[in-house]
Amino acid sequence: MEEKHLSECEELVLRTIWSCDEALTMQEIAEKVNQLYKRNWSSKTVSVFLHRIVQKGYLTAKRKGRVFYYYPLVDEAEYRQQAISKCIEVWSDGHVDSFLAAFVQKRPLTEEEKIRIRGMIDAME
Repeated sequence: MEEKHLSECEELVLRTIWSCDEALTMQEIAEKVNQLYKRNWSSKTVSVFLHRIVQKGYLTAKRKGRVFYYYPLVDEAEYRQQAISKCIEVWSDGHVDSFLAAFVQKRPLTEEEKIRIRGMIDAME
């Protein structure tokens, strides 16, 4: 899939859809995104975001009666991997170690995070 950038608002809408086990209507998505992310978006605003996300190829809409239901075409793990890879490429010239060093300068790792990271590194060897 050709990577097309999502705005922060579009990402919140998509994350809302990923958080549910079933397809949702626009009205259901509007209610959930406002609740989850403390927004006050109108149904029309959410409808615009949904249209853009569909156009970018991350969602599909299927009509059932008079209502459209929205289904993700890209799973959350795949999108997360794309976003993190792009961030590493742009901000650290593709060097994961530089990216991690910059990250921990801003927010030091907890002991639990260090243990998990060491375990992941050990598992690679």
